[in-house]
Amino acid sequence: MKLSNPCHTGFASATLLIALLLIALPVGVWGLNQAELTAKLDQMVGSPLVNGADIAIAVFDPADSSEIYAYRSKAALIPASVTKLFTSAAALTELHPDFRFQTQIGYRGEIQSGALTGDLIIKAGGDPSWAAEIFPEGAHQVFEIWADSLAAHGISSISGNIVVDTSLYPTQLFSTYWSPHDKARGYAPPISPLSFNKNALDLEVTGARASGRPATVMEKHGYGYMSLDNRVKTSARDRRARVSYQRATAPRAIAITGSVPVNASVTLAPSIDDPLAFCVQIMTETFRKRGISLSGAYLAENTSIDPPFLLFTYSSVALQDINQVMMKKSCNFIAEMLYHYLGKGEAGTARPISELCEAIGIQSPALKIVDGSGLSRQNQISPADLGKLLCHSYHQDWFESFLPALPIAGIDGTLKKRFATATSQAQVFAKSGGMTGISNLAGYFEGRDGQLYAFVIFGNDFSKAANGRKWAESICDQLILFEGTKD
Repeated sequence: MKLSNPCHTGFASATLLIALLLIALPVGVWGLNQAELTAKLDQMVGSPLVNGADIAIAVFDPADSSEIYAYRSKAALIPASVTKLFTSAAALTELHPDFRFQTQIGYRGEIQSGALTGDLIIKAGGDPSWAAEIFPEGAHQVFEIWADSLAAHGISSISGNIVVDTSLYPTQLFSTYWSPHDKARGYAPPISPLSFNKNALDLEVTGARASGRPATVMEKHGYGYMSLDNRVKTSARDRRARVSYQRATAPRAIAITGSVPVNASVTLAPSIDDPLAFCVQIMTETFRKRGISLSGAYLAENTSIDPPFLLFTYSSVALQDINQVMMKKSCNFIAEMLYHYLGKGEAGTARPISELCEAIGIQSPALKIVDGSGLSRQNQISPADLGKLLCHSYHQDWFESFLPALPIAGIDGTLKKRFATATSQAQVFAKSGGMTGISNLAGYFEGRDGQLYAFVIFGNDFSKAANGRKWAESICDQLILFEGTKD
């Protein structure tokens, strides 16, 4: 018996949106040939917006992988979240868009009169989809499905332990490649084969009706895994919110400080300190709410366990839906879960990413990928190498899943609030990558001739990342005027 997630992130809708945008795009009066585009871009690399920055550009025709334009295209720079393009391509290559992660639930012992006398065994499958982006009402809906299935098997009580097989890959509490400054941040979560709610809490801090009073802190779904030391005060209505948090010295505790204006709200997403304990706690609480009593503890086993008796297998939504969340939202958690699943926890570059690079001719010694999300500043990618990936992806049968997952300029995802005044709005499909001093953009654009082209715009060492974003958008305004290299 297989249980499938009934939720869907709208992959088909995203595909239709891109098709409609491409059909409805206006045709400009003047186009640019290759020489004219080169002249325009050569001028723009000297823009005051990029003074002092380390920049590089590459533009390709993915139909034949020919280079249309290059400026320092072999320079290896920090890619930030643009790294997710490699993670996405490797996952779609290795697994296929229709792949579904599976979690087995079984038992050892016996079931009599509604009582399981023995252990409930969960064989973790590395499912990254138990998150609010897939379950808008809360990721605990997964465990409601499980509880209902247990009840359907006649189980109303469990007297043994909850045993979790975590042998798929080792749990990583924090990557050695990440900055210590990122610890406890939701964008730098721990990774485990059994993970829940992106291994983070969803907190909302709200100011009181009058300044000087304590603000309130609420966990969105009431999961209550960590104790909250709330020291946030309410500030005047015209003040900016300034709220920060850090792990407290006590286990499972977080201290929240700062101020928030009257009646205003801010959201926080601190990561949790023990993904397995978090997941099992919410699971058992959900079971009890659904009428299943438990009396044992939970045990984690890092050696493979095949349940003597299989109750059901829970299947995730399709990989193409998970990938779309990762790319549209730039979700580090999903990227790291995929990276660890692909590499089975191997240190350094995940094996499928290495194999993918080798297959498409990326052999640059400067290429270095040490995580799946791009959070590490040790990652190094050149526009030339990333361009090879984009050209390769264009010819794969999974490209119809890859392209719709990319944010659309000025329309959705991480590019929804960008390109507001750009003429290239809705004509660029790309992954952004940003950290302090870094502003990158890479993906595809539709030229004036109606064809898709690949591009990479890298910028490191910006004094103001906003300048990098403005510069990249102005470049895209020129790119969409390109009318091809054919006479």
